[in-house]
Amino acid sequence: MKKESFKYLEIARALETMIEQWRRGETAHRPPRAFPSIRQTAREWSVSPNTVVQAYGVLESQGLIRGVERSGWQLIPPGEGVRRLAVPGVSKALEPRGAELSLLMENAMDAARSSAGIPLGIAAPGADLIPQSQLSGLLRRQTAREEAWGYDFAPGRRSLRAQIAQLMIRLGTGIPAEAGHILMTRGATEGLYLALSAVTSPGDLLLTESPCFSGYLVLARQLGLRILPLPTHPETGLDPRGLEEPISRHSGHACLLVSPNYANPLGSLMPWEHRTRIAELCRQGDIPVIENDVAGLIRFEGPVTPSLSSLVSRGVYLSSFSKTVGPGLRLGWVHSTGQMFEAMTARSVAQSTGGSALMALMMEDFLGSGGFYRHLYRLRREAQERRNTMIHALNRVLPRGSRITRPRGGLVLWIELPQGSDTMVLQRLARDQGITIAPGAIFSAHGEYASCIRLGYGAASPGQIRRGVEILGRLIHLQREEPV
Repeated sequence: MKKESFKYLEIARALETMIEQWRRGETAHRPPRAFPSIRQTAREWSVSPNTVVQAYGVLESQGLIRGVERSGWQLIPPGEGVRRLAVPGVSKALEPRGAELSLLMENAMDAARSSAGIPLGIAAPGADLIPQSQLSGLLRRQTAREEAWGYDFAPGRRSLRAQIAQLMIRLGTGIPAEAGHILMTRGATEGLYLALSAVTSPGDLLLTESPCFSGYLVLARQLGLRILPLPTHPETGLDPRGLEEPISRHSGHACLLVSPNYANPLGSLMPWEHRTRIAELCRQGDIPVIENDVAGLIRFEGPVTPSLSSLVSRGVYLSSFSKTVGPGLRLGWVHSTGQMFEAMTARSVAQSTGGSALMALMMEDFLGSGGFYRHLYRLRREAQERRNTMIHALNRVLPRGSRITRPRGGLVLWIELPQGSDTMVLQRLARDQGITIAPGAIFSAHGEYASCIRLGYGAASPGQIRRGVEILGRLIHLQREEPV
């Protein structure tokens, strides 16, 4: 399975070498006007067309080829296109300061405002991707039940937890999920808080990706944790090599918090061999793993990869329905076993009288009827279309030297503008035009990534994406005092 799953990477590397040889004139063959078709490459490599599609997607994200409607694939001349991001360097352990977090949260909230004319700063689905009519019908049906108006005490309705266990198994997490190991939460953020509280103590080290979700920085501050940002590749996520030294030094006093599937903000997807190596390192160092998989269900390319949590004994898997059904639902869950599960449940009971029984009943009905799975299929298709729309629009307007990621799932992508760009200033300029974006500095413990942007393609329609990116392009060139 492993060999077949990553054949597309072997093909992509071989074709990349061939393209670079053409560009440098190191081959007697002239570069073709049209790049080989998917069918032709599939025959040459004896693989399925879908494998070639994945390989071509890698080359497209590197700015080497582009798809042209009704004309197949074309080589991009040197100097054109947008190249992939380089691997960030190793960062030092930093503890966020209060002033930094105040500024971080102010800008993070500004990025997430849904009232914007063109919401490109949100990592969530928009109203047109939320199954509002279905959910309204389910709610009306559930309001007739007396139990809908009570509390849903921890660990939550067992029938809903059983449905979620089946969801985790059906969609390939690799975890032998059971209702008795699932604790319902009010969104993924509460799940993160419960998990970190259960496995860390003040002064412990939080190992995580760099850049990382800004909420991690806030939670670390509240819990008295030090943060060690680790080198992270924009396509393959956390680099296992960057874990070896900190795990050997901080065994027993550290925790790994990671998003292997479509991480926020990069959109990266960790390959299987990296997951197995990271799991091995964490087992050797007795390091607990918290896996944030809120975007994992929004997969629209590539094979299903089992979760990192399925490979470790001291692991917490957490997710929510905020990205797949709607952020207003405030319904998430954590899955774990043994003392970690007991500690999270006890803390949940101590800090809350429970969640909404009405929301739990509605979601249970949505899952049990199959409506959720039909909706998920549509969401994946729409998200992929909007990602393609955004990448195409960005390639038309970004200044030379810019780089973008091409996520294979999730709702966000990452842009690196040429050095000297200030995306905090760009955020304010965009806001004046009715556009929200998320500046890169809010995803760092120390204000790094000042020339980077995270854009979301789930909350805006394809038309809004095209208009918003066109305006952003003008603002970027204006800030750099370059002609558009």
